[in-house]
Amino acid sequence: MGSKKVLPKVTLTINGKDYPCYQTLGALRRFENETGHSVADFNQNSISEQVTLLYCMTKSACNKEGIPFDLCVDDFADALTPEDLTVLAQEVTEAPDKKKKAQ
Repeated sequence: MGSKKVLPKVTLTINGKDYPCYQTLGALRRFENETGHSVADFNQNSISEQVTLLYCMTKSACNKEGIPFDLCVDDFADALTPEDLTVLAQEVTEAPDKKKKAQ
């Protein structure tokens, strides 16, 4: 195999707890199961899909790292503001090892 690409990794702080958020195959699978369609058909204009993708990425990253994550997608969304969502979407696709606080 060739060189391994390092995917961006963000740490979210939700309700005083830190959670990793990054892409995994599990996150893409979870997204497909949650929405009924592939991430290839992702609608960038849909806040629901943006939140769902970030939720799936966080849930999957927590599972991979053995970190308990018991929030449902609605509780996850309630912890974010529209500004948080915009920043998170940019950070998750840009630079690795960022940290974002959500109240």
